[in-house]
Amino acid sequence: MGILRSCPLGLAAFALAACVACTTAQPSPDEVIASVGRLEALQGDTDRFAGLVVAAPHADYDRHTGEIVTWIHEGTDLPCLLAWGFRRPPDLIWYDVNRPTERAVASGELSYERIRSPEAEALYAQWQAMVFDLADCDAGPIDLYVDIHGHTARYETPEGEQRPLEVIETVAMGFTDEQVERIRDEYERLAGVHGLEDPAPMVFLQTDPYYDFEGVEQNFLWEATGARTIGALRPECARRALHFENPETMRSPRERRRRVASIYADLILFIWQEILESAPPG
Repeated sequence: MGILRSCPLGLAAFALAACVACTTAQPSPDEVIASVGRLEALQGDTDRFAGLVVAAPHADYDRHTGEIVTWIHEGTDLPCLLAWGFRRPPDLIWYDVNRPTERAVASGELSYERIRSPEAEALYAQWQAMVFDLADCDAGPIDLYVDIHGHTARYETPEGEQRPLEVIETVAMGFTDEQVERIRDEYERLAGVHGLEDPAPMVFLQTDPYYDFEGVEQNFLWEATGARTIGALRPECARRALHFENPETMRSPRERRRRVASIYADLILFIWQEILESAPPG
């Protein structure tokens, strides 16, 4: 699939594939992002859930998160939004979607530098507009925004062995420490209700910036800094927001992630019904 990017991200091979003649006009940012991936809106019951959206910004790149969010929607009729195809490293494509940034291309490879480009701005603008629309809210902020992500982080044991970091790292915006503890307790209870063996522990940035896993102290890795400062987790976009980073053991195999989807569905309903309806923003 050919795309044409504005400088300094222009890739000659993509440009040649996208242009049928030298006189062909450059596509607009909206046209570029439409050629790269797709945004999928799953309409929910806005009579019950106006102001609430559950999302998978990297539905296919963060393996199986799109499937988990789709199952959450099917089981609850919660409004959901998914982004497919916007992170494809072999094609030098990496849009962050839930914030207006992408990874720059340098020397023919994706670098770790994040830049704001016209395409990334346009994609995030579409994403945020769709969030507001799904939540039945004209311009925000919505009441609750939930991002479901996946990670493959590893840690080093005292013996020097690299092992998977089987922890759900969670960023909570607009919640008090007491509310965070209620969410953690309910997650643990629901893991038992749904028969999930060896559930990954859930830690929160605001209460666990450093935490112990298997006897090794860990620094919190997935702080969602971009989404919190310039993206969908900002207070201007959502009064409360949750960003869940799930290890591979919470996403595979299929039967296990079915249980995980049910846990998250019930957990989000608990937060919506038991926390948001009974307390002002933290």
